[in-house]
Amino acid sequence: MKQSQKHEIRLFILTQLLEMDDLRWKLDEVADTYDIDSLEAMEFFEQEVERINKLFNYPAEQLK
Repeated sequence: MKQSQKHEIRLFILTQLLEMDDLRWKLDEVADTYDIDSLEAMEFFEQEVERINKLFNYPAEQLK
């Protein structure tokens, strides 16, 4: 696979993580199931997405 193709796949993954409202509802359900504060869960989710973003080595402005 070409590097440019890998780039597109990674961008797709990050876009899905950042833009899926359904995923945020599911996260809220998981938080309720495990008695986790919803705001803390969302904050941790955002931190993990940012960590993945850094792992993929994307500049922040590329995802906006």
